[in-house]
Amino acid sequence: MIGECFWQVPPTPEALTALHATPGDYTDLAGLVDVAERAGWTPVYAHVSDAAEWDDYEWSWTGSLAEWSLDNPGHPEAVEALTVAHEHRDQWLLGYRKSST
Repeated sequence: MIGECFWQVPPTPEALTALHATPGDYTDLAGLVDVAERAGWTPVYAHVSDAAEWDDYEWSWTGSLAEWSLDNPGHPEAVEALTVAHEHRDQWLLGYRKSST
C-alpha cells in the first residue's frame, strides 16, 4: 500500500468537511494493518509521514498546479486548474491539516 489513508487522531468536524468524509471512512493505523492482513498481505514495514512531509506534498502539488495555470493563462483549462489548486489548498490549510498534528 502506498499512501493509504487512516485517522492518526480522531477527525475534527473541519477535517471531515474538508475531506467530504465521515469518521467511519477510515480506520486508525492498527485497523489499517488489520485490513491489509485480512486481504492476504503481510506488512513488513511502514512509514507514517509527519506534518512537514505532508506540507511538502500538499504545497508541491497545489503549488505546481497553480504555477502551471499562471504560466499558461490562455490555456482553456488554466482557470479551472487554478480554482482546483485554491480549493484544495483551502481544504488542507483550513480543514484537515489541523487534525494531522
